[in-house]
Amino acid sequence: MAEAIRKRRVKGVNEDGIILVDYEALGKRWLDRFKKRQWNLSTERVEKIEAVRNAITAEELEKWFIELDRVVRDFNILPESMYNMDETGFNIGDFEARQCIVDTTVNCRYQAQPGRQEWVTSIECISVDGSSIPPTIIFTGENFVKAWHSTNFDPTWKVSNSSKGWTSNEHAMMWLRQCFKPRTRDKADGRHRLLICDGHDSHSTADFLGHCIEHKILLFLLIPHSSHIVQPLDAGIFQAVKLRLSGYVAPTLDLGATKIPKVEWLEALRNTQRCLFNPKHQIMFFKYGDLSIQPCKRYQSDSVKGYGRLEAGYITRSSRPGDDRSC
Repeated sequence: MAEAIRKRRVKGVNEDGIILVDYEALGKRWLDRFKKRQWNLSTERVEKIEAVRNAITAEELEKWFIELDRVVRDFNILPESMYNMDETGFNIGDFEARQCIVDTTVNCRYQAQPGRQEWVTSIECISVDGSSIPPTIIFTGENFVKAWHSTNFDPTWKVSNSSKGWTSNEHAMMWLRQCFKPRTRDKADGRHRLLICDGHDSHSTADFLGHCIEHKILLFLLIPHSSHIVQPLDAGIFQAVKLRLSGYVAPTLDLGATKIPKVEWLEALRNTQRCLFNPKHQIMFFKYGDLSIQPCKRYQSDSVKGYGRLEAGYITRSSRPGDDRSC
């Protein structure tokens, strides 16, 4: 991190072959000397997340919304320049429980499934105005295989790979540079963009933060363990995607398939996206008013459990995208 900050400090000063400002290499004890100069800093033992995984209080959320409101006002963030980004994972071969018509004279109420084949990660991003950015899909694999998607596959979708199907610092930077920045630049028209996301390590690397600063992207992190309450994607859309995706995949399993090919699973995900990632559903979970998000006022209890009622417009469990059967 320190080296990245120093490199960015001289960016635009030094040119290729011409070094006007040069720093000595950081020594082994530079951190100790830095802490001595910064009297307000101290070293503390960090607790594990599991040890502090307590309920989020209404007071904490209210402070978060107040700060969000301040940032929106201070930087004059327009609704169409406010975004929420998050990752979600899928197990190919798993599907959610669903209703079906059965013979009441047969005792069996189970359906065989091929089981977990592999893990897939999807990076999604939606805006307050109801628009969305095409996703980045990360399959499990040491090498990328073109046969993972069909020849007529949507070229705006990014398909990548990692050894375990998880996201990484490299994938986060690829998404920021190749997906988010170019697809939001024209709409921002030189103004600041606000990107709300969780505190995953890949969202707080020196390269990620530096790129955001350089391109007027304000990164606003969620309070730990609050994404199921205040994050639009995690609060309802992802659950609906997984449920509807099961509906697309189930017919293949009904025919006795023992494995779901990546190309078929990806096509099912694309059909699911067409249905659920639309302005109606996205605005439902990302409501706003007069360019500001008001602090939360009332909750079901002082210690928020599940979806508390937020005055900003984040709705409760009583309604989810995908509940309607129009698609």
